[in-house]
Amino acid sequence: MQFETLRTAEWSNCRLPRDVFLSLSSSTLEGIILPMTRERALLEAVATVTIPTLLIWGVLLYVLRGNARSDEWPLYVIFLALPLPLIFPIYRRYLRGPSVMKLKTPRYHFFWAGAGIALGLAYVILTWLRHRDNSDLVIHVVLGIGWILIGIRHFQQAIEARRNIRAQH
Repeated sequence: MQFETLRTAEWSNCRLPRDVFLSLSSSTLEGIILPMTRERALLEAVATVTIPTLLIWGVLLYVLRGNARSDEWPLYVIFLALPLPLIFPIYRRYLRGPSVMKLKTPRYHFFWAGAGIALGLAYVILTWLRHRDNSDLVIHVVLGIGWILIGIRHFQQAIEARRNIRAQH
């Protein structure tokens, strides 16, 4: 797949597949992607951090409200405020815009494919040999299958990267 570089004010060096690049005009992109202003970046960073924090801690505090003592509430407030400093690095990241993903080499993908499949097989085999109960078996087999699927995906990406390299030469 050939890639072209799109250069606009918001997107510097954004690499898109050639067919997508040819079908998009700059006016189309501006209509789809809103420009990231300082205010919008701050609003999205605050929303990214505070909404999950408030949801998670709201549910936990609702569940714990009957068992919580009054001297524990300051600790809950500290835990509630703990993720809030994450707003600043997320804000800077949103201001920078999307990063250009570097294409990985086939060697990289083959290595991680082997590692993922080996880890998944080890999880499944070792769990099958020594599991405590059925829930332990199910949890570890599902984890092992997840690692095997990650390895298979890396293997597919390695083959695709190898095809792309051959197509360029």
